[in-house]
Amino acid sequence: MRDGLDRDVHNQSMAATSPGLVYRDLFVIGSTMGEGPTPAPPGHIRAFDARTGRRRWIFHTIPHPGEPGYDTWPPDAWTREGGANCWGGMTLDAKRGWIFAGTGSATYDPYGGDRVGKDLFANCVLVLKAQTGELVWYYQTVHHDLWDYDLPCPPTLVKVWRDGRQFDAVAQSTKTGFLFLFDRETGRPLFDVVERPVPPSELPGEQAWPTQPYPVKPPPFALQGWHAGDLTDLTPEAHAFALRQFEQMGPSELYSPPSLRRKARLPQTNGGGEWGGTAFDPATHLLYVNASNQLRQTQMFPSQTAQITLPGLGSLLYETICSTCHGMEENRPGVSGGGPSLLTVRHRLARQQVLQILEKGRNQMPAFPTLSATEKRGLVAFLFGDPPGEKVNAGELSFSKQIPYVGAGNSYIYDPDGYPLNKRPWGTLTAIDLDRGEIRWQVPLGTYPALEKKGYPPTGTFNIGGELVTAGGLVFIGAAMDERFHAFDKSTGKLLWQYQMSAGGYATPATFEATGRQFVIIAAGGGGKPMTHSGDAYYCFALPKTAHP
Repeated sequence: MRDGLDRDVHNQSMAATSPGLVYRDLFVIGSTMGEGPTPAPPGHIRAFDARTGRRRWIFHTIPHPGEPGYDTWPPDAWTREGGANCWGGMTLDAKRGWIFAGTGSATYDPYGGDRVGKDLFANCVLVLKAQTGELVWYYQTVHHDLWDYDLPCPPTLVKVWRDGRQFDAVAQSTKTGFLFLFDRETGRPLFDVVERPVPPSELPGEQAWPTQPYPVKPPPFALQGWHAGDLTDLTPEAHAFALRQFEQMGPSELYSPPSLRRKARLPQTNGGGEWGGTAFDPATHLLYVNASNQLRQTQMFPSQTAQITLPGLGSLLYETICSTCHGMEENRPGVSGGGPSLLTVRHRLARQQVLQILEKGRNQMPAFPTLSATEKRGLVAFLFGDPPGEKVNAGELSFSKQIPYVGAGNSYIYDPDGYPLNKRPWGTLTAIDLDRGEIRWQVPLGTYPALEKKGYPPTGTFNIGGELVTAGGLVFIGAAMDERFHAFDKSTGKLLWQYQMSAGGYATPATFEATGRQFVIIAAGGGGKPMTHSGDAYYCFALPKTAHP
């Protein structure tokens, strides 16, 4: 993966979390990498000859001199900046021979003083000719991203009715909760998109882009911003706690830039919409998308003067360079097909062994020689659960001279009972009429069993994973933290059926036919971002052998 990027990135972390796609004799693939302050590779998209393995073309998502978009970055950005990568997968329009891809943010996410500009082709819907990699059209959904609002899923190829005719379109769901709808041929938005002024950055050296694109239609499918009327009303105690936090942090707009003050962020870095993407019903032109409504708190610190505990430094570095393969830091469960769980690493390896692996690598894990000795000790302190103890001056860190501000407070915040601080629903499933640009229905997705036992209606939960819509009138989805597999009426959003699995269905279900019966199947892997336990099962369900009216 680190070969053939037109830049030496062999000491940097890079992987693939989504399968590539095949077009004729080409294999086309994106990539993923750390999004923190340490150096990261560029997210260029590449095509390889399926017979020889030779690279046939490359699209520079961080443009080189003379290429379109080069002037939206500092002149030397192509030699040092990372990210702008397609990590969530791509969609192929085989008839046109076009590839549709959504790209991520540039690194470092929360501070972009070293990448002043719009930063094309980060945060873009990209359309490329599959045979050559030539750019057809693009649309940037976030300018100069400071919020990790990357496009987390492939664009969805759809059809819409407009002016009495049906034509091809493409829909892109986002972490911000916006749905962008484009003419597939030209990239023209099918509903107006308005560039609205957004708050400026408070950090010296940072130049947040003064406007961001807001689709006029459809309405947002996720909550945006945190204001006085958005505090949880689950219980009086929870509301009082949320009010105290609100009085400290103040209100937060959708595009409030990170600052030295503690702020709430909603949607947070995991959405809104996420990598599960959307499902489209060609019979009704309804598009289905699930979303999370759970805020995080975020805060920046001066890297030259900030005092960070050694385990705190390790936590920051873990999320930056390790979580891609080993899972998020909340429970470090390991990622299927990636690295092993690090929850028990302190019981399996000595500290010196972990330090040696960081220095030299082992098996599929690359070496990280660019980390300083202090940074390596911080990672070990975090992995071994050391108490806060020693503090280090962040100005001594390897990235502090290039990145003068670092984020060290991007974490979930809950009420005393462990529930989100904002109002319900905390997760939703939404049906959007693409012809009209209107929300047909929206319902909570998932619930907390403890609240369910107390008589609360479904609250929705943080969710991750996609949905499946069938011609038989159903929308199947797991995704929620209740670890249930759900079936909704696709016309009304009514919950018709659910099944309690042994682990969360954080995946997109599939349907198939065999021996004259229809089946639906979902992977219940659990673990990862929703902070639930892991599993290793597939759940497969079938229609009855004898059909009933």
